Amino acid sequence: MKIRLGTASAFPNLSTSITDISFLLTIFFVIAAVFIADTGIFLSLPAGDGAPRLLAPEEALPIGIRAADSGWEVRLQGEAVPVGELAAAVRALLPAKRNPVAVIAVGRGVSYQEVLDVVAEVKAAGVDTFSLTVDAASAEAGR
Repeated sequence: MKIRLGTASAFPNLSTSITDISFLLTIFFVIAAVFIADTGIFLSLPAGDGAPRLLAPEEALPIGIRAADSGWEVRLQGEAVPVGELAAAVRALLPAKRNPVAVIAVGRGVSYQEVLDVVAEVKAAGVDTFSLTVDAASAEAGR
């Protein structure tokens, strides 16, 4: 007859605590994680003197954004313009504008991302002053 002196355990004797293991895992995931910094859109706000600025017709650059059946539509001075061609169309109008201000009318149902896409295109064309409004009628006409 064979006598067993010790029993084998299913779990080996670990000399590290669960706290140490969780700390190491936390460090691993923090180092392995990808950090993405949101760039956002940086805007310079006007001084809060309370007086609204009136735009002359040669300053205004009317842009309308509205929801359409196929997604969304951008209108520049009443004419439909594809978003990819908006910067070139705005650049073509800039020589006739003195201190251009992009007056962007946003219709209902347009997402924030679509507005930011239009703002980015207009900024790429060289316009850095904006006026934003939510107005379905102006967005339809783009004026």
